[in-house]
Amino acid sequence: MKKSDVKNEFRPLYSLEKLYNSSIRSMGFEIDDPSDFTQWKEELKKKLIEILGGFPELIPLELQVLEHKEFNNYIKEKVVFKSAPYIDVPAYVLIPKNINKRVPGVVALHGHGYGKNDVVGLWEDGEERSVPDGYEGNFGLEIVNRGMVVIVPDQIGFGERREIEDIQNGYNTNSCRKLAFWAQLLGKVMGMRVWDVMR
Repeated sequence: MKKSDVKNEFRPLYSLEKLYNSSIRSMGFEIDDPSDFTQWKEELKKKLIEILGGFPELIPLELQVLEHKEFNNYIKEKVVFKSAPYIDVPAYVLIPKNINKRVPGVVALHGHGYGKNDVVGLWEDGEERSVPDGYEGNFGLEIVNRGMVVIVPDQIGFGERREIEDIQNGYNTNSCRKLAFWAQLLGKVMGMRVWDVMR
């Protein structure tokens, strides 16, 4: 079927393209005086936070170290911190050994899969892997072995941050869709994830 054979009004994207092309860019960067850039940047930041659904109340992290293991080139600590009211985030922190200066830090975010464990070289059940494997390919270990500190949180809906019924259904079941729907209804689609990383 040729594109010309399809009536534009049947295409869902057609009306959105028309709307986009006829819209005025409320945050467009059209400034003649460079000194106006700072004000534009602050307005853009506020608008972006609004679009993300806003950020929750800032509370103390109350960091707890739950586990400490030493390996040849690095230390791995399992931690939990408070991201927002009613929200705790489990994470692994990987620290290179024998460092005596400041080093870069990386927030390593997993994709779909079974969460932070896959990034730090653990099987689904938490056992250490002897060979690189898995969906994420141990990329957190690659980073720490290059001399950087790495924090690998479980993103909301994955790993230890799943709903009870999804935990009961096994390692590869996530709560992403359900939580995304709830967050969307509350206008918080991305703000929660962004906030966890900022903490």
